[in-house]
Amino acid sequence: MASRTTKKKHPNQDESNAEPANPHASMAPEGKEVSANRSTDKNQESNIMSAIASMREDFSVQFTGILSAIQEVKQEVKEFSDRMSTAEQRISDTEDQVSVLQNTVDTLQQQVKLLGVKLEDQENRSRRNNVRLVGLPEGAEGSDTVGFLERWLPEVLGPESFTNPITIERAHRLQDRRDRNAPRILIMRFLNSKDKDKVLQVVRAKGKEVYVYPICSGTIGLRSWLVPPIGSPCSRNYPG
Repeated sequence: MASRTTKKKHPNQDESNAEPANPHASMAPEGKEVSANRSTDKNQESNIMSAIASMREDFSVQFTGILSAIQEVKQEVKEFSDRMSTAEQRISDTEDQVSVLQNTVDTLQQQVKLLGVKLEDQENRSRRNNVRLVGLPEGAEGSDTVGFLERWLPEVLGPESFTNPITIERAHRLQDRRDRNAPRILIMRFLNSKDKDKVLQVVRAKGKEVYVYPICSGTIGLRSWLVPPIGSPCSRNYPG
């Protein structure tokens, strides 16, 4: 009698038999998704690299511009510094020159002052024999002014005061006339200073209305004395 053997099925045999015959058929969608993700990643990476390269290029251009501007500023600062140094040197030199010039000016001022004193002294010495006569009527002296004064002064001041004749070197009237109604001033220069001193000495004692001035420089001033009125004796004896 033929025996029948019954084979027991493995519990997992049905499950293994239930798997598809082609394993790659189930993995195809996952591979496409992975491939798509990789492509997307590559595109994103490419975009990022492009953006980084663009940023680097822009930064490089901007950085180059900044460096150029900095170099220009440094050059301007250097030029300004050089100019400031030159200006400071010139100012220092000018201050030194001003100091020297100030000392020179002070010295020259002292010299001018001294020369002014000497000039005034020489001027007064050259004019020490000159005298101004104020109040002599116009034309009273005639054509010979020197001869008229040599005769008229002893007569008006008193012959007894002059033992010797006085000598006048020259005489003339001033051109300008401040007052139309007043006679012009008459300038006379004595040849001998003793005659001038004698005339002034007598004038101090006998003067009344007409003035006689010794001529001095402006800083010393003019000293005046009154002399006897010239109008009546001059008009009588020496008509104009």
